[in-house]
Amino acid sequence: MNALNNCGESNSSDTLRITAGNQIGMPGTGNTDELVVYPNPSDGSFKLSQLDPGTYELKVYNAEGKNMVNKVICVQFRGEIQILNLSQFAKGMYFLNLKNNLHRYTRKLSLIPL
Repeated sequence: MNALNNCGESNSSDTLRITAGNQIGMPGTGNTDELVVYPNPSDGSFKLSQLDPGTYELKVYNAEGKNMVNKVICVQFRGEIQILNLSQFAKGMYFLNLKNNLHRYTRKLSLIPL
């Protein structure tokens, strides 16, 4: 069997795994389909979770509005945790923008010393 995953990658397999959820609600209404970023504040390693499967454009801006990170992440399944490492940047306030064709998220990130 050949199939495409949520990130457009093709795999061949003899087995088929189906993951189903029982989520009810609409995006942006306070249900469990909201992006969760933790820990925040952090010393530089942030975890992103609760994203729907798919490809997302991730950008991080510093407090002056300068783009510090610009990359694409691929979420294979709901519940997958993505790691965002900002430890190489100066301590302070940053803004995370994450979007795909269905969702757009903005979060304030606080980078603090250990």
